[in-house]
Amino acid sequence: MQPQDIHWTDLQRILFGTSPAGYYLEIILRVAFVYLLLVCCMRLMGKRMASHLTRNELIALASLAAAVGLPILSFDKGLIPAIVVAFIVVSGQRIISALSCQFPRFERATQGNMDYLLKDGVLKLDKLSRTRVSEERLFSMLRENGIIHLGELKRIYFEANGTFNLVKETEVKLGLCILPVTDEAFRNELDFNRGKLVCGRCGHEHVPAYVQCTQCNSVDFVHPVNP
Repeated sequence: MQPQDIHWTDLQRILFGTSPAGYYLEIILRVAFVYLLLVCCMRLMGKRMASHLTRNELIALASLAAAVGLPILSFDKGLIPAIVVAFIVVSGQRIISALSCQFPRFERATQGNMDYLLKDGVLKLDKLSRTRVSEERLFSMLRENGIIHLGELKRIYFEANGTFNLVKETEVKLGLCILPVTDEAFRNELDFNRGKLVCGRCGHEHVPAYVQCTQCNSVDFVHPVNP
């Protein structure tokens, strides 16, 4: 199509494109075929594809979507290339899944490791930095799960697929408040322990003999929330 053939009043081209009229009937058959192809591929790649995706599964899904989209959008593209790409993607994913189950080192190398971001109510700032998870993002997730202070938690696991898993304390302890400082009304409802201090960054209990936090070297200390 030449530039002079493009007109903003050409509603036929804008709405229906330049494909021949018979192609719209063919689209029904192409979409039905591609839909069945995707159903078969998802079944072959296993139930995990319908849950939280790992890195490899996300790559496989994106590759599959790119391959099967062309036969629908372009009438000059055949269906066989989509079948070939789908076969390669599904075969590769099944091989990787089998190797991951058999060899834990291979799974860690291809999908990443699990990290714990909190231990016994204290944040592990080095692990937050390594996994590129900001404190604000973590606190937002905790507030979403009804957590008000870090003393309520035993562990926070950051799984290889990017999800957070919380293990709560059986006996709640003193902990760093994670409510926003701008929400003064809510914070005033909490019972703060005025006789103790915790690190304002990681939540570790302040050791009076030290000016800095013994865990992260911060000099910012605040009162913790009582259990």
